[in-house]
Amino acid sequence: MKILLLEDDAETAAAVKAGLLRERHEVVVAGDVASALRVIDAEHFEAAILDVALPDGTGYEALAALRDGSPGAFVLMLTARGTVEDRVKGLD
Repeated sequence: MKILLLEDDAETAAAVKAGLLRERHEVVVAGDVASALRVIDAEHFEAAILDVALPDGTGYEALAALRDGSPGAFVLMLTARGTVEDRVKGLD
């Protein structure tokens, strides 16, 4: 499965990528929204793991682009936010 990993923390990204590679997935890592948008525009993904809070925007921006280019992709949003409003926004 080809997976986009959008994560700005290099240590977290490396750990998640290593686990996914062990399971024989193809992983493309983007460290910011701008990089993610470029790769989403160029490639098709079956799944994505998107950090919500990033220095240059939010994972929601990448999600919108992903839905246009890879509409059937499975998505997992990562966040430290825990309010009901944040959960509803992620589900929307």
